[in-house]
Amino acid sequence: MIDIIHHPADSGWARQVKKDMASVDSGATLVLLSTEAVDDPQVLEKLEQALDGGRRIVPLLAEDARLPALIEHLEPVEPGDLDGLVQRLADPEASLPMRVHTRSLRASNRRAALVVLLLSAIMFVAALYGVGVLGIQYPHEEYDEVHERVVATRDAFIEQALPRGTGEAEQFAVTAEAAATALRPLLIATATARAGN
Repeated sequence: MIDIIHHPADSGWARQVKKDMASVDSGATLVLLSTEAVDDPQVLEKLEQALDGGRRIVPLLAEDARLPALIEHLEPVEPGDLDGLVQRLADPEASLPMRVHTRSLRASNRRAALVVLLLSAIMFVAALYGVGVLGIQYPHEEYDEVHERVVATRDAFIEQALPRGTGEAEQFAVTAEAAATALRPLLIATATARAGN
């Protein structure tokens, strides 16, 4: 069965379309758009409800009417093009439902944004309270222990890579190039400092 959204002034047109489309089985919603329908708040509200419900919309456009902003992305069917209308209704790919920014969707998005903002503010205040009042801090001992291990590993590598004689000093440029990029400046600075002593 086909749902038809129309203005009361277009009831005759709606009856004729329904009669012509009696044999077509489609889950689409036809929107009859005359100049009266385009500016009618009730028609636009029904259109929004259909969009919010995920309905497939097929606009049937009178000659002197325009598409409402909500569905201006859709290709309308001319009223006299019965074959084109039947084809659009039968084609499941035509006028696939899209998420349109209806008033209810915008309100839902605003509510979701407010909830996220509220949760973020609560977490921020809880963190401030924990640090400022309860004195919660990062685990110094654990961080210091990890840092000491990193420094010890780095120092051990540098100690092994330092030249121990004139032969190794000649090859030091190659050794420095093979070192990790982050360690290279420390290795060169250490070797230079020891050579100066």
